[in-house]
Amino acid sequence: VATGWGGRGWPRPGRLLLAAGVALLVAAALYTGLFREPAELLAPFRSIVLWTHRGLQHGGHVKPWWYFPVVLGREEPVISLLALAGAVIAVRCRDRPALFVTAWSGAILGLHSAIPYKTPWLVLNLVLPLGLLAGVPIEAWAGRSKRSGRVATLLLVLACLWPLARAIDLSFVRYDVDGASPLIYVQTERDALRLVKRIERYARERPEGHHLGIQILSPDYLPLNWYLRDFTKVGYYGERIDHPPGPIVVTRVDQAAQVATDLGPGWSRQDYDLRPGVRLALFLKRTDGAPL
Repeated sequence: VATGWGGRGWPRPGRLLLAAGVALLVAAALYTGLFREPAELLAPFRSIVLWTHRGLQHGGHVKPWWYFPVVLGREEPVISLLALAGAVIAVRCRDRPALFVTAWSGAILGLHSAIPYKTPWLVLNLVLPLGLLAGVPIEAWAGRSKRSGRVATLLLVLACLWPLARAIDLSFVRYDVDGASPLIYVQTERDALRLVKRIERYARERPEGHHLGIQILSPDYLPLNWYLRDFTKVGYYGERIDHPPGPIVVTRVDQAAQVATDLGPGWSRQDYDLRPGVRLALFLKRTDGAPL
């Protein structure tokens, strides 16, 4: 579609077919691991079944129908206002590509608002078509004259400053502060990074280093699997097991007393918050009289 987007009509059929064929080929390559696992071509259809079930059952994430418009208005006001203007221009000018994106935006916003399951990261599915639609008024204004084009570019740059500052704030400064944004949703606590640093320091003091055994007995551990990716012997059991073998054991605090009994003497315990409502206990084994 992008090959003919600059005009006021649809792309030529040949170009459209070529673009669709290339898109399908790229998607097939990505889904199948560069065609090494052809059975994974069915993965998109399996995901539809999975998300249909989850969307209707909601799993405790039920929200009112107006949840996503509120999130968009708070977190993406520039895109939301420009997209609304783009929809008006698309209808008035009968611009078929813009009408297509308008219908896309309206359909996906309506579907996401209708299902009970709502989590803030699903806003990403809405921002893509809305972002394309937001370009319609910018294009219309910039195309009037060279002067209006320069003004439109300047206003667009200025309009992007607030979302940029917001993104930096939520990504690097207040990423775990409740109330800072609806996008902060059961966010990982900074205390989880202290847990990882304690494990790393413990590993540096042992000759095995990153080859130390780590037993994760908690069903809640994400994103520890990412932060512990350099360790080669990490077991994710998801539940308490008898006599965990490794010198590093992580469990939920509500199971910590029983795990401590299973481990016996010679272990230290420290507690860390993983995310709101999830607190983990870290057990480290003393070996050869080394300090903990």
